[in-house]
Amino acid sequence: MLQAVMNGRARKPQVDKLVEFLKSKSEGDTIGHDAIAKLIGEKRGTTAYFQVVGKARRRILGEFGYALDTLHGEGYRLAPGQDQIRIGVDTTRRGVKQIGKGKRIVEVIDDARLDDTGKKARDFVAGRLYMFEQAIRKEANALRLVVGKTPTLPAMT
Repeated sequence: MLQAVMNGRARKPQVDKLVEFLKSKSEGDTIGHDAIAKLIGEKRGTTAYFQVVGKARRRILGEFGYALDTLHGEGYRLAPGQDQIRIGVDTTRRGVKQIGKGKRIVEVIDDARLDDTGKKARDFVAGRLYMFEQAIRKEANALRLVVGKTPTLPAMT
């Protein structure tokens, strides 16, 4: 099996250790950056630290259905269900921003740098990205309003 290696050190044992620790926690429990750093043996804020934490977050979400909520400057919290919905909506909104950035990259290409086929491709891609961006933005905003205003989501009808 392939393992993530950084500076000659395998990260899988560190990820496994953090995942096992997180599995022992309950919804709403927090874990500070310093405690994580000590547990995994990496200095807080380093690339190695964030690599291990990122892999552990993905595993906790994929294997156990829990998201870790970022507590900026403090650490992470095992998100309760309602907060996990907010995290999903917030992540979608960040995705919309990324689509917008991609659209701008395509749109700013100078005509002089493209042949006729390239111009048609650019216009087609930019148009589709615009429609995609607007549709997702509209739905993400609607979701944000529902999640932000109500303690529970309305029943699906």
